[in-house]
Amino acid sequence: ATDLDGPMSNSSTAGGDGRQVHKQRFVWTADLHRRFEAAVNSLGIDHAKPQAISQLMNCEGEGAPTRQNIKSHLQKYRLLMQKR
Repeated sequence: ATDLDGPMSNSSTAGGDGRQVHKQRFVWTADLHRRFEAAVNSLGIDHAKPQAISQLMNCEGEGAPTRQNIKSHLQKYRLLMQKR
């Protein structure tokens, strides 16, 4: 089997017209953020880890934040809390 698309072929291009397909940016809704805050507060801001937050938030499936989404949000949240 030969690679017809050449060495630059990757999964981020769609339909052969060269347009890039980007993953949709994750948006934290008010409800998700409330769940996030409740989870972080019950764990303690310094001891909160993405996996534990995810379990306490009880969100799964479509529209749920990934471990990486939670990790990034926690990083921003900690910085915001330091300023207060």
